[in-house]
Amino acid sequence: MNLANALEDNIKKFDEYTSWIFEDNEFTNVEINQQANKLANGLSGLGVKRGDRVMVLMRNCPEVI
Repeated sequence: MNLANALEDNIKKFDEYTSWIFEDNEFTNVEINQQANKLANGLSGLGVKRGDRVMVLMRNCPEVI
């Protein structure tokens, strides 16, 4: 099982709930899944393929998750 499948299975099993709080902002499992899909589609559009390595260098912020 990969991370994408785990996120989608979690939504099917438990529906939507707050799964992460950063400072005063709450994020649901559905929102995190949507953002992960946007990132994956963006990377795919740049030519990143399965097995490629991608590094993210960011300060501590909600987008890191």
